[in-house]
Amino acid sequence: MNAEAIAQNLANRKQGQFFSITVKRPAKTRKSMQCPDIQKQSTYQGILCDYASRKPVREAVEQGEREAPKLPTHIADVFHIQGVKFWRGKDGQVYFPMPISGNKPKVKWLANGTEVPYDEVKSYLLACETYKKPEKSAIEDNNQAQFNAIKVENILEIK
Repeated sequence: MNAEAIAQNLANRKQGQFFSITVKRPAKTRKSMQCPDIQKQSTYQGILCDYASRKPVREAVEQGEREAPKLPTHIADVFHIQGVKFWRGKDGQVYFPMPISGNKPKVKWLANGTEVPYDEVKSYLLACETYKKPEKSAIEDNNQAQFNAIKVENILEIK
């Protein structure tokens, strides 16, 4: 997908509405190993809203427990298409910043384009691919909300 297609898909939805987003990207693998072309395909449940609007973040800012969120240093600017927010990286890459629900994403692993069990690819993966993210409650206890900034080029589908 591209940013225009994503914006068109989400433009008529209400703020706070949930949606599914499917992403496929190259897996992060060990450089020292000869490995197949491994890709990770994930389906998340996103929330159409701004990160700063999420309850734990908003309340912590209002109560002075944290500063307002800032853009990551690798992001050059923010732009909107049909009211949908996107980020442009300093390298020109376009991202879709998206708060996510606490639901566990559905993940498929592909080796050379064919779906394979996780056990078949795990020995090739870097630790960051197998890292278990903290639970939603632990993140909210730190005055944060679950969030992904997804490269637009990696988005396959939004429902």
